[in-house]
Amino acid sequence: MRLLLVTSALVGCSFSPPEGGGQFACSAAAPQCPPGTSCIDDRCVVPADASLPPDFQFRQPLQLALVEDGELTDVPVLVTLTPDVFDYQAVRNDGDDIRFTDLAGNPLVYEVEVWDPGGTSILWVKLRRLGPGDESIWLYYGEPDADPPTGGREVWSRYQAVYHLGGGGADSSAGMNDGALTGTETAPGWIDGGRLFDGNDHIEIGPAPPFLRAVPGATLEAWVKPAPLSGDADQVVVAVSAHGAQRSRAQIKLDPLGDVKVVFRTVDTAEPSAPLVDDQPLVPGEWTWVAAVADFRARTVRVFVNGVESAAAITDAFAETTPDTAPDQALIAIDEANIELFDGTLDEVRIAGEALSDRWLAVQKRSMRGELITFGEPEAL
Repeated sequence: MRLLLVTSALVGCSFSPPEGGGQFACSAAAPQCPPGTSCIDDRCVVPADASLPPDFQFRQPLQLALVEDGELTDVPVLVTLTPDVFDYQAVRNDGDDIRFTDLAGNPLVYEVEVWDPGGTSILWVKLRRLGPGDESIWLYYGEPDADPPTGGREVWSRYQAVYHLGGGGADSSAGMNDGALTGTETAPGWIDGGRLFDGNDHIEIGPAPPFLRAVPGATLEAWVKPAPLSGDADQVVVAVSAHGAQRSRAQIKLDPLGDVKVVFRTVDTAEPSAPLVDDQPLVPGEWTWVAAVADFRARTVRVFVNGVESAAAITDAFAETTPDTAPDQALIAIDEANIELFDGTLDEVRIAGEALSDRWLAVQKRSMRGELITFGEPEAL
């Protein structure tokens, strides 16, 4: 691979290339690199034409908005293609000749949630790292003989399950824990299609899905559009429960006032649950992104609304991990007793076996709101 040299003096880069040439040094402590380069494996890398995928006719830069200090790894980001930003005439009708790379030409895995030639296509790309030194990635296309892409499930390596819901109860993660639909139907979602629940419908995942087993933390996420409130029971958005000698639980609910209520439990104790209520009710008929995060070792529970922490608590009710027993069930839009059913529309339900960071959730919010990526001008190769 031929690499161009950067000769200007810039903060965070050494000014003499390593033996053999080709790259300037950088580090996690000083990751700044010149425009058009990226700090990868402690080197500011500038790809030349020799690093391009062979036989692709076009490439287009996708510029990433700068993130706050710090680095994230294995980050899924949303890429939405429309005729306003992407030339569908230059790509195969099935879209199989699309590829993504970082600036060094390393391929990035991606999942196609929806492909609509000439319309709106939804793709998710996994960035190996995202930090202040990352400025863009490349989108390549226009290769009639390209093989279909592979590895889409690897996009979700930080999650135990991901349900886009537009196409049903399929799990996009490597776990492939698909859910069985009862009564629910397709409806417009926040990102693409979602699922409409009428207070009787639900999705059951199982049997015994391997979620939140012997983990030190948990994160649940969902886009929520509640119907006008009625009744006096809580409404479950997503729930995971495990039974055995001990019992664990993780839930996002809405209480009868429409407030977000989260419940986490690692073991049966005198006060078995650690509930937390955010006293800012969701607005019926409007989409809100809700995330619930529990760090069992730190003994914290937090609620995030649209990527911003809105409630937090410290509890003594946690063991350091959940029990190492197979979960009994996981449910969307219903609780295990078939009492607390959700009424409204849901989209993009996710389950992670770790306490994802504030920065992670902020990036996800920006990504799913279309605030993270800007499309540059395409160029012929």
